[in-house]
Amino acid sequence: MNTLYQMSFQTNISTSLAIPSVNDCLSSLGIKYWDVDFADRRLTLRTDFPDFRRVKHAMAKVGVVCKIINMHKINPPSPEMAGRQGR
Repeated sequence: MNTLYQMSFQTNISTSLAIPSVNDCLSSLGIKYWDVDFADRRLTLRTDFPDFRRVKHAMAKVGVVCKIINMHKINPPSPEMAGRQGR
């Protein structure tokens, strides 16, 4: 299993109108798990690549400015636990 990273960005996202563009952008990077907190204007995502600049660059193309706040490694589940998911 790949190592996962959780990243949090401060953004200029202010309405749900930007969500389709954000979804398309993150999907093109292969990012499936993400969330936007509109009150704090925070984008949080999980990815298997550690280069947050790649996310910032892609988001800038759709008009979303991102400033990295936090990034940390999430340990992947053990093979035994991974096999039990979904049961």
